[in-house]
Amino acid sequence: ALGRGDARSDPARDVQTMEEALAGLVAADRGDGVLAGAIDRSRVGSAGHSAGGGTALNALRLPEVTAAVTWAGVAPTDEPLPGEPVLVLGAEADIAVTGDEQREVYEALRTPKRLVQLDGGTGHATFLDGCPGARQEVIDSGQPRDQASGIVALAYDGCDADDADPLEAWKVIQHFTVAHLRVSLAVDQDPVGLGD
Repeated sequence: ALGRGDARSDPARDVQTMEEALAGLVAADRGDGVLAGAIDRSRVGSAGHSAGGGTALNALRLPEVTAAVTWAGVAPTDEPLPGEPVLVLGAEADIAVTGDEQREVYEALRTPKRLVQLDGGTGHATFLDGCPGARQEVIDSGQPRDQASGIVALAYDGCDADDADPLEAWKVIQHFTVAHLRVSLAVDQDPVGLGD
């Protein structure tokens, strides 16, 4: 699903899919395959981008999920969320889920919660692995990207030649994601690298 306003968007189905994936991991942990004994079912977090960010927040209603990260994510459904730790990480100049919208998601959450907004030069697609290739295509062509609208504009949001290198942005995204999950899932007793 592409998210808000898309007829294929179904938050309940998306959470059910996450629940089924979690059940699959539990089964794999109990089996004799490569994941046997590798899953710590007491430390389960959810993460997602865009519409998947809303799903990651909605997944907090599952009893197994005790932390979430949303990257440029939409708001969860209206039912109250439990007070589990959440990181709202986004791009201030995002054209799909604006910095203001991400702050609204953050403000509506119960504590504990964290907000990290990347400055200009990053956008909605900065979080996606297609962004480095898209940016390189624009750089290699030597031509400014044609004016685009709709899904094409969204696909390049944060990936233009004059935007921040997504590989550098990912270092920041990964740092805050990992640090948040480590403290939220009790891997670290004290936050590391999460100060103001």
